[in-house]
Amino acid sequence: MGYSIKGFFARHAVNMRLADMKEKELRTAWVKMLPDSVARWYNMRLGPVHDISNAAMYSVVLKYADLIYVENETIWIVEFKVRRQSGALGQLIIYREEIKKTVEFSPWLDLPIRLRLVVPVEDIAVKEACNKLGIVYEVFPKIVYVV
Repeated sequence: MGYSIKGFFARHAVNMRLADMKEKELRTAWVKMLPDSVARWYNMRLGPVHDISNAAMYSVVLKYADLIYVENETIWIVEFKVRRQSGALGQLIIYREEIKKTVEFSPWLDLPIRLRLVVPVEDIAVKEACNKLGIVYEVFPKIVYVV
């Protein structure tokens, strides 16, 4: 009744690939959609520059955004999550504040800052929370099951 062995194994194979996916692989695939002309930074440290003599202590609390890019007069801070999507919400909110203290981004700080969470599998609770917080929630890649 609508199920087929072939369809089951096709869905199972897709789920296995998603389970094995790493955040770096997700980011690499997603970034290919950006035009070459878009300025972008990977694993960018956010926040004020600290005294180098205390670098070991600060390394525990430093914040790193997976991707920051500037497009259409907007700064986008993007976090990629394969697992534990809910943790990314707090990260993104903190990153939005920390980028304002980051010297490297001072030329762009007059632009609006938007947040985006990119995930391979939809989590409805996280999606709803993102909508409430003004965070763009994107499932990527978009997978269509054929049964």
